[in-house]
Amino acid sequence: MGYHGDVPLTLPSRTVDLAPVVHYLDYDGPDGPPPLVCVHGLGGSHAEWAGFAVRMAARSRVLVPDLAGFGRTPPGDDPADVDGNRRLLDRFLHRVAGRPVVVVGSSMGGLIAMREAVEAPDRLAGLVLVDPSLPRPRFGRPDPLVGGQAAAVALTRLARVGEELLRLRRERLGPDAVVNMALRITTVDPARVDPDTVDAMRRVARERPQVDRLDAAYVEAGLSLLQAHAGRRSLDVVRAVPDLPTLLLHGRQDRLVPVGAARQAAALRPDWTYHELQGVGHLPALEQPERVAALVGAWLARRVDHRRA
Repeated sequence: MGYHGDVPLTLPSRTVDLAPVVHYLDYDGPDGPPPLVCVHGLGGSHAEWAGFAVRMAARSRVLVPDLAGFGRTPPGDDPADVDGNRRLLDRFLHRVAGRPVVVVGSSMGGLIAMREAVEAPDRLAGLVLVDPSLPRPRFGRPDPLVGGQAAAVALTRLARVGEELLRLRRERLGPDAVVNMALRITTVDPARVDPDTVDAMRRVARERPQVDRLDAAYVEAGLSLLQAHAGRRSLDVVRAVPDLPTLLLHGRQDRLVPVGAARQAAALRPDWTYHELQGVGHLPALEQPERVAALVGAWLARRVDHRRA
């Protein structure tokens, strides 16, 4: 098991019954500052936050749940889409955190975090959006490396076809190759990712076929992302986020959500703090956790802790 200081990169699993039973990790830190709650994206899990979470645990408690239909959390009665998982996050914040938190949302988790801020602002002390899912700029072109991935997600509009394609891909490639492919798409250099974190991601991927309705959950979530970014009002959630301290971080080499999308959001919200990360892809907290933890820690001290004082 890998360690950062005295804290293991992976901790014993915890669960809480929120219909479904949610799996999460609890990096127990100091009680004073607001806890951080890290929310992963489409196809992600708790494992991708390990390097970031252990670094942030020096300053506050860090909670890392698996969303419904992902990681070790099975789908529940709610759809496993953006809105269903937003409601699940709200229950998690109420039951497990029990006080206002800073939600750190990556990719789809960033969109879920923004919607939670709109629907339940009293639950939040701040927002950190890390390469959040945003509509592509009007004249942007998709990166060639993710063209096939985009086509596969588009096919989820035919739900049963999408589920079958996902199952066949998992069986053909195997879980380790699926993780390797994801790292190739979401990072600039997969070799920079901590090997213990990669091992944790592979363990989760090997467990996934045992989760009922996992492909249906991916399809529901993928469809909801497509719908969220369709039409002229797709940036409404950015405009609607209330006056909370908000940090927007974006990898300049993100292949999935181009940096132009983040610049568009930052232009709409000059009250947010915006920072681009050169040489980093779609998952900065996975690829360069020490850099992201330093940026987030400094921002929290300046904007969130100062506001509470």
